[in-house]
Amino acid sequence: MGSVVSTMAPFFAAKTINAPAMRQAMGAIWADGPVGIGAETGVVPSGGNSQGSFSPTSVGSSSAPAVSLSPGQCVIQRPTGGTYVCTLPVASGNITLTTPLPASGQTRIDVVCASVVDGEADGGTPPQTNTLTLSTVTGTAAASPTVPSVPAGFLPLWNVTVNNAGALTFADARIFTRGVGGVRFVQAGDTRAGSYPADLRIFATGQVDCWLNPTGTWAWITIVAPSVWTQVSLPYSYAGGSGGTCNLGTTGSTLCRYKRAGNDLALSYEALWGGPPYNMGNGAINTVLPNGWVTPTGRDQWMPCQLFVNDSVSGFTGNMAGLALVKSGSNQVRPYFPRDGGFSWLFPYTVQQTIGTPGQSYPQVGNGYAQGGSLHIAGTIELAS
Repeated sequence: MGSVVSTMAPFFAAKTINAPAMRQAMGAIWADGPVGIGAETGVVPSGGNSQGSFSPTSVGSSSAPAVSLSPGQCVIQRPTGGTYVCTLPVASGNITLTTPLPASGQTRIDVVCASVVDGEADGGTPPQTNTLTLSTVTGTAAASPTVPSVPAGFLPLWNVTVNNAGALTFADARIFTRGVGGVRFVQAGDTRAGSYPADLRIFATGQVDCWLNPTGTWAWITIVAPSVWTQVSLPYSYAGGSGGTCNLGTTGSTLCRYKRAGNDLALSYEALWGGPPYNMGNGAINTVLPNGWVTPTGRDQWMPCQLFVNDSVSGFTGNMAGLALVKSGSNQVRPYFPRDGGFSWLFPYTVQQTIGTPGQSYPQVGNGYAQGGSLHIAGTIELAS
């Protein structure tokens, strides 16, 4: 019969184990990555009902900021060299950020990463340097900075926003690994594909997704929804001019509560006006679905909504019933109301058509603006897979 011999000897078949064989054997303990043979890169989940591995602390000074990370373990799959299981046994010490700091009015986002230096795999000569390295990838300062891309083989841990005064704000960028056959723990925004059919992932909310192919396309399908409502604050925006974010005034607030079961999403929105000054802009007003979710293409969906108008200009107060549209293949949620109490056609909710000109709102409230005391939207819609 025909046969072929692997270039990699079976683990423990030889009396001596070289470093590449050991790394491949260690990689077999951890779940495969979504593509090809190789361990799933990520932080090893920590014990004690917490995720404290590599937790950040701001250190250094205002002119020379730095980050220190707590102890932790991680698995790093490099483009060359295979799988590396890495341990940081004590706090890392200072990981300095690049200076100069951003100019006044600007910020910058740096990414704190873990990577591996392997002198042998990198083609070095003895004495070899073999280290777990913690470093930063420096972003570009701007009024609205973006997260810089991370080189292959680097494991992102934290996005660090730094301002002109050297103050640091941390956003969790960790992804987590798991053992073979284990359930992947994920955070919101983790877009990694599944590693194999019927793979499972779980969120901190208790949501469990399964990697399935029900319609010819592999996707995460929610099979267990959180048993409690999840609460987030989502913005409202206006479409007139170049558009913008609505300001519901002093002490104004927005709230969205949701609960997902499979592709069914139950929603409850509440927007409460505070004290003046308001800035509701001009043109149609809308909000969005949570978590970047979108509806399937092919049909629009509607939910009941209610607006209590409490206009300080015209003195009009009253309740208006309407419907909120979630467009096909979109994440936009747009309330619609009748023009007035005697008109059944629906128009996009608009506080004013022209900035500073009263009497042009939908719903119309006489010589004033359709600024609310409260806006409520509630119902259940279908999400795309």
